[in-house]
Amino acid sequence: KVSSQNNYFKQGVLEVKGKALFNGMPTSSYTVSVYNKGKVVDSMKSKSKRAIYFSFEFNNVYTILYETDNCDDKMIVVDTRVPKGLSYLEDDTHEFEIELSQNLLKETSETEDMPVAILFIDKKEKMLVLSDSYHSFIHNENNYALVSEGK
Repeated sequence: KVSSQNNYFKQGVLEVKGKALFNGMPTSSYTVSVYNKGKVVDSMKSKSKRAIYFSFEFNNVYTILYETDNCDDKMIVVDTRVPKGLSYLEDDTHEFEIELSQNLLKETSETEDMPVAILFIDKKEKMLVLSDSYHSFIHNENNYALVSEGK
């Protein structure tokens, strides 16, 4: 017998909307690629300042890679693994903004190739959220965030 939890998460997807910014303003002319298990599952070159919509299956870990000329690549990890005991999500959508301009990360060999953010399903919140602890660790406190919750 399949539980209601399995049905909800097998049939649904997480909808994520990401907007790229350059110096705080919407930008175009960048490439975004989505990886799962080390393989490219989708890739596109954006020529529009509009947000890009992603659909992610549950119980996977994805990496979104943003690339643009004259800027460091930016990665976001989207962890869609469902916590044990969670039977549904309050909201199966999420929005974020990612700053593509100068490198605002702490300059250490430990963090230079790390994602700028990690999104995961929070059991208490029952939705996809930005990891506050990871975000605090990776970002320089004196600069604005590279990734923020969408508006």
